[in-house]
Amino acid sequence: MTNSAIFEGYFILHNDNGIIAKSRFIDGDIHAFGPDSDYTTLAVSAVNKINLTKDIREFAMDGNIDADVMQASGYLSNKEAEWKIICHPKSAELCITKDSYWDYQFDGFPIESDFIKSIQDAWIEEGVSVSQGAYVSDQTYTISSEARIKMTSQKIDGEIFWPPREFPHKSSEISETQLTKAGSVESWTTLAAGGAPSEFSIRAPILGGISTVLVRLNDGPKGVFLVVDDNDDEIRIGANVKLVLRKIYAQNNIVRYGLKAIIQ
Repeated sequence: MTNSAIFEGYFILHNDNGIIAKSRFIDGDIHAFGPDSDYTTLAVSAVNKINLTKDIREFAMDGNIDADVMQASGYLSNKEAEWKIICHPKSAELCITKDSYWDYQFDGFPIESDFIKSIQDAWIEEGVSVSQGAYVSDQTYTISSEARIKMTSQKIDGEIFWPPREFPHKSSEISETQLTKAGSVESWTTLAAGGAPSEFSIRAPILGGISTVLVRLNDGPKGVFLVVDDNDDEIRIGANVKLVLRKIYAQNNIVRYGLKAIIQ
């Protein structure tokens, strides 16, 4: 049985052999990552897809994938795992399989080589630039990653809070249940290229600005999220959104990941 679709912004094909996942964009005859995607974001979406019908939490994976981000997403790296995530060496695609790499051809959407290079260079430049905004230490980023990526919530007297807060309250405890990564837009704004924070100031002119949405999650709490850089749909109040893993910004030459909104 074969099942193919666009899932979390990527081409995904799922059959009895496993998963093939590819970027929607093509540069010549190979797939190319969108502005805020890489092998890690693609891998998380692929394992999210396979776990709609299975329960697989450990994967053998190569160095193209950030194991810490995978763990924050609920998946562990284990070299001895039965299932392997194999990244293509040249194309923005990967395979999840118990055996060897297998393939499936998708008709992608053309993307300009100059645009890809401009975005790649911008990520590098932003990674070595000094932040003019709120500096986030590696320790703070790591500690908060589970709440930001896995959507771990906190329940106090029956009320759900996200992200968790430090309340001086005896009944305060971290919920073991993940919030649903879906909701609806309550308000939104698009920052012009010149008004973007320093973390995005080099990429923003290339992208034509960046957009954020205030989302009321289906489970109750609200949160502000960036919109995925390759969003195709009109942002409007009341629109449904799905939260997916993407690259957020770079600091100290390290990419920081988090959830962004896909408008549905």
